[in-house]
Amino acid sequence: MTDREKAIIMAHTGITMLTGDKFSIFHKYIEDILGRSVWTHELADHDVWEEIKEKSKSDFLELCEHEETREWIPIKTRPLTEEEKQNAIENHDIDPDDLKYPLSWHFDCKLPELKKGEQSVDVLVTTDLGFVKVTNFFIDYLGCLCFEDMDEAGEFVAWMPLPESYQSEVQDADN
Repeated sequence: MTDREKAIIMAHTGITMLTGDKFSIFHKYIEDILGRSVWTHELADHDVWEEIKEKSKSDFLELCEHEETREWIPIKTRPLTEEEKQNAIENHDIDPDDLKYPLSWHFDCKLPELKKGEQSVDVLVTTDLGFVKVTNFFIDYLGCLCFEDMDEAGEFVAWMPLPESYQSEVQDADN
């Protein structure tokens, strides 16, 4: 868990997770979410804590939502049904010969979330040959969700979101 994540939890729950020199990371976080300077004595005020809790709620919920995805998610697929193949041929002017791997199946597992307006997102994948690599998850011209380079380093067997970039504690305290 990063110091920023600890600051979010601390702000929303009131449970002290950053002490000593690291308390400044929490202090900066609450000043950022409140949009103003916060004097230490204000932290004794119930109303200030309620405001901190409310302003940190979305960050806290996002942290909770994504916590479960910090583990490998097995990739499961299923073949296209005849109806789905026919739909692709008729509605997207696809040549039947083009409905081969990887377009000949759909995912039957939790997939990376694309934010509104995004067409792709980078994720980590692991393969049956033991490789771990970053690849792009995208929506193709048919509107199908795909992993780029699916067969390049072996069959992809699981994926997970990329972690946030590393920031040293010195950077966290300075920000």
